[in-house]
Amino acid sequence: MATIHLAFTATAAVALALTLAVGLLTLARDRSPQPWLDRIILADLAVGAMAALSGLALVLAGDRPRDTLHLIYGVIVLAVVPGTRYMARAGGWRRRAGWISLGALLGLLVVGRLAMTG
Repeated sequence: MATIHLAFTATAAVALALTLAVGLLTLARDRSPQPWLDRIILADLAVGAMAALSGLALVLAGDRPRDTLHLIYGVIVLAVVPGTRYMARAGGWRRRAGWISLGALLGLLVVGRLAMTG
Protein backbone atom coordinates (compact mmCIF):
# COMPACT_ATOMS: atom_id res chain seq x y z
CA MET A 1 0.00 0.00 0.00
CA ALA A 2 2.89 2.37 0.69
CA THR A 3 4.09 1.87 -2.89
CA ILE A 4 0.69 2.92 -4.21
CA HIS A 5 0.74 6.02 -2.02
CA LEU A 6 4.22 6.89 -3.24
CA ALA A 7 3.19 6.38 -6.88
CA PHE A 8 0.15 8.65 -6.51
CA THR A 9 2.28 11.29 -4.77
CA ALA A 10 4.86 11.19 -7.57
CA THR A 11 2.06 11.46 -10.13
CA ALA A 12 0.66 14.45 -8.24
CA ALA A 13 4.09 16.10 -8.44
CA VAL A 14 4.16 15.50 -12.21
CA ALA A 15 0.65 16.98 -12.55
CA LEU A 16 1.73 20.04 -10.55
CA ALA A 17 4.82 20.42 -12.75
CA LEU A 18 2.59 20.25 -15.82
CA THR A 19 0.31 22.87 -14.31
CA LEU A 20 3.30 25.10 -13.67
CA ALA A 21 4.56 24.60 -17.23
CA VAL A 22 1.20 25.45 -18.81
CA GLY A 23 0.80 28.46 -16.54
CA LEU A 24 4.25 29.81 -17.37
CA LEU A 25 3.74 29.11 -21.08
CA THR A 26 0.50 31.07 -20.91
CA LEU A 27 2.31 34.00 -19.34
CA ALA A 28 4.96 33.89 -22.06
CA ARG A 29 2.52 33.60 -24.95
CA ASP A 30 -0.37 35.91 -25.62
CA ARG A 31 -2.96 33.18 -25.87
CA SER A 32 -5.70 31.88 -23.58
CA PRO A 33 -4.96 28.51 -21.96
CA GLN A 34 -8.60 27.52 -21.63
CA PRO A 35 -9.93 24.88 -21.33
CA TRP A 36 -6.60 23.10 -20.73
CA LEU A 37 -5.57 24.96 -17.61
CA ASP A 38 -8.80 24.12 -15.79
CA ARG A 39 -8.57 20.49 -16.96
CA ILE A 40 -5.07 20.23 -15.55
CA ILE A 41 -6.32 21.65 -12.25
CA LEU A 42 -8.96 18.91 -12.18
CA ALA A 43 -6.23 16.34 -12.84
CA ASP A 44 -4.22 17.84 -9.95
CA LEU A 45 -7.23 17.41 -7.70
CA ALA A 46 -7.96 13.86 -8.85
CA VAL A 47 -4.42 12.58 -8.44
CA GLY A 48 -3.96 14.48 -5.17
CA ALA A 49 -7.19 13.00 -3.83
CA MET A 50 -6.02 9.50 -4.76
CA ALA A 51 -2.73 10.13 -2.95
CA ALA A 52 -4.63 11.41 0.08
CA LEU A 53 -7.02 8.46 0.12
CA SER A 54 -4.19 5.94 -0.18
CA GLY A 55 -2.40 7.77 2.65
CA LEU A 56 -5.56 7.65 4.74
CA ALA A 57 -5.72 3.90 4.14
CA LEU A 58 -2.16 3.63 5.41
CA VAL A 59 -3.02 5.60 8.55
CA LEU A 60 -6.08 3.43 9.18
CA ALA A 61 -3.89 0.34 8.76
CA GLY A 62 -1.60 1.66 11.49
CA ASP A 63 1.25 2.96 9.33
CA ARG A 64 1.44 6.58 10.48
CA PRO A 65 3.86 9.11 8.94
CA ARG A 66 7.02 10.00 10.86
CA ASP A 67 5.82 13.57 11.34
CA THR A 68 2.21 14.66 11.88
CA LEU A 69 2.85 17.68 9.66
CA HIS A 70 2.78 15.22 6.75
CA LEU A 71 -1.02 15.09 7.11
CA ILE A 72 -1.32 18.87 7.07
CA TYR A 73 0.93 19.16 4.03
CA GLY A 74 -1.31 16.66 2.25
CA VAL A 75 -4.31 18.93 2.78
CA ILE A 76 -2.33 21.96 1.59
CA VAL A 77 -1.33 20.20 -1.64
CA LEU A 78 -4.99 19.51 -2.37
CA ALA A 79 -6.07 23.09 -1.69
CA VAL A 80 -3.30 25.29 -3.08
CA VAL A 81 -3.96 25.18 -6.84
CA PRO A 82 -7.77 25.40 -6.67
CA GLY A 83 -7.34 28.11 -4.03
CA THR A 84 -5.11 30.21 -6.24
CA ARG A 85 -7.48 29.60 -9.19
CA TYR A 86 -10.32 30.93 -7.04
CA MET A 87 -8.29 33.97 -5.97
CA ALA A 88 -7.85 35.01 -9.61
CA ARG A 89 -11.42 34.29 -10.70
CA ALA A 90 -12.28 37.91 -11.48
CA GLY A 91 -9.11 38.68 -13.44
CA GLY A 92 -8.16 38.06 -17.02
CA TRP A 93 -6.65 34.81 -18.24
CA ARG A 94 -3.07 36.08 -17.83
CA ARG A 95 -3.73 36.95 -14.20
CA ARG A 96 -5.30 33.54 -13.64
CA ALA A 97 -2.30 31.85 -15.25
CA GLY A 98 0.05 33.79 -12.97
CA TRP A 99 -1.83 32.83 -9.84
CA ILE A 100 -2.12 29.20 -10.91
CA SER A 101 1.61 29.11 -11.70
CA LEU A 102 2.30 30.40 -8.21
CA GLY A 103 -0.04 27.79 -6.73
CA ALA A 104 1.60 24.99 -8.70
CA LEU A 105 5.05 26.12 -7.58
CA LEU A 106 3.90 26.19 -3.96
CA GLY A 107 2.32 22.78 -4.44
CA LEU A 108 5.61 21.37 -5.75
CA LEU A 109 7.45 22.82 -2.77
CA VAL A 110 4.93 21.25 -0.40
CA VAL A 111 5.24 17.87 -2.15
CA GLY A 112 8.99 18.14 -1.58
CA ARG A 113 8.32 18.82 2.08
CA LEU A 114 5.91 15.86 2.16
CA ALA A 115 8.75 13.62 1.05
CA MET A 116 10.82 14.86 4.00
CA THR A 117 8.11 14.21 6.59
CA GLY A 118 6.65 10.95 5.26
